[in-house]
Amino acid sequence: MKNGQLVSFNHTSSSTRWLLLGLKQRGFGQGRWNGFGGKVHSGDSSPKAAALRELKEESGLDVSDENIEEIGRLWFTFTENDECFEVHVFMCPDWHPFNSTTGQIQWPSDTDEMHPSWFPIGALVDRSDDPSTFSLDISNIPFNNMWPDDRLWLPKALLGTHFAGWLHFTRMLQPSKPSHPDLLADCSASTNALNIDPYEVPAYRLEFFSPSDGAKHNGVIEAEEDDTPKFSIQSMVQRLNLDSDDELRHWMNSKSRIGPWMSELLVFA
Repeated sequence: MKNGQLVSFNHTSSSTRWLLLGLKQRGFGQGRWNGFGGKVHSGDSSPKAAALRELKEESGLDVSDENIEEIGRLWFTFTENDECFEVHVFMCPDWHPFNSTTGQIQWPSDTDEMHPSWFPIGALVDRSDDPSTFSLDISNIPFNNMWPDDRLWLPKALLGTHFAGWLHFTRMLQPSKPSHPDLLADCSASTNALNIDPYEVPAYRLEFFSPSDGAKHNGVIEAEEDDTPKFSIQSMVQRLNLDSDDELRHWMNSKSRIGPWMSELLVFA
């Protein structure tokens, strides 16, 4: 099952950068702070279109597809479900409340499904060589009330690192009591009186990608219209043949690096 999720939505106010998350009010994921997104419907032209549609439905925000990019691909499996969920993760790196299309100021608003809130994630660093640089501070991100895997990849994603990963979830018998003390697991039973269905992660594979000169020859770097090199998650997926169910299963269970552009392989099982 394919899902489109706009998980990183950044806004710069004065010298502070902010991350927009939504508190899920009902359904799967209730009680968790999360990005905005959901299933790809038959009327959606792409996972990106689905992410933007869900963002509009869950927060009231209209964002152009030119302002977001895919930064990661995740596959989720559950012990209680035989289905594998493929999630396309997108980022809107620099959002502003002025909508140039409508000519109006817009801010996220509450909906039946999500309660949006901004979280400060660091201050801009005054550097003449790269004015967009900022010092990341994750201390205000509510990881204890998010999906347990978010703390693994979200900090790197906020710094512009691309990634791919597989995570296997098992429902916990009791909140805050994983079957093994070293397991990645939920540590909160509720958020603002919204109960959390607790899960632990007994197995996962997560890889981060660092584009390099060698990656260009492997078809992972795509050139923009101005010839600026840009890392492509879809090209990476095709390069590793992860669109194939058999190859995806092999990749999920393999601990070997497959390409020279990969870095910091994390495996726990």
